[in-house]
Amino acid sequence: MAATLAICELFRSIQGESAFAGLPCGFVRTTGCNLRCRWCDTKYAYAAAGETRPVRAVAEELISMDTPLVCITGGEPLLQTEGTVALAERLIGAGLTVLLETNGTMDVRPVPEGVIRVMDVKCPSSGECGRTLPENLEACCLVLKPTDPDIRVTVVDSAGTVLCDSEADPAQMENHRQRPEIIAAFNGHIGSVIRFSNTVRTQLLYVAVLQHRPDSKPWVVRTALPLSSIEQLLGEVFHTLLGVLLGLVAAVFVVSIYLYRKI
Repeated sequence: MAATLAICELFRSIQGESAFAGLPCGFVRTTGCNLRCRWCDTKYAYAAAGETRPVRAVAEELISMDTPLVCITGGEPLLQTEGTVALAERLIGAGLTVLLETNGTMDVRPVPEGVIRVMDVKCPSSGECGRTLPENLEACCLVLKPTDPDIRVTVVDSAGTVLCDSEADPAQMENHRQRPEIIAAFNGHIGSVIRFSNTVRTQLLYVAVLQHRPDSKPWVVRTALPLSSIEQLLGEVFHTLLGVLLGLVAAVFVVSIYLYRKI
């Protein structure tokens, strides 16, 4: 039987998130979600049944959009694992770059090799904190180093043992229970600190968030980003804003001169 997929919408737009932000992108939004985040901006994706279509037809429509980048989003696409995997395989086979956005509560291991997994880790304000599968984080740690070397991810259990890390072998890492950001996270806060990393030999901004599933002990997800990357981003934003401001000043000056001569 041909694979099908219940979808909410298909459209062509500009990718607004991830490292691909700003690029033309074909989107397919699947129907259904197993979470109810307080700040969800796509409630319509689970409010209706959607339209069930053959995967082949969905793939053909996305390919016809003539964008080398395609995003499978939701809802939660992996609630329909069979259809989502079949669609991703067709799109990869067509030579497209494929993003899969997931909330991290469904097993990502069936996702075909070559698909870029964009996985959310729910923070406390979402009302769904702790729903991420630990094995999904481990899988993402394994692929982060070659795909996004600027971002480091570490998962730490309540004893301080490092379960996985995208930059180093956890077995060779010291206990993290007394790290300030880890202590803050286990106390129910969002932990953040700037510190020199002996592992990657640079200054990093660390941010740690507690995750607690009913069926497991609490654990912390910690991300780290080099200060040099943050400074570069802030510099780019500053120069962009400065250019816009100078452009506005120039426009006001020209208009003022024009109005003055008319008077």
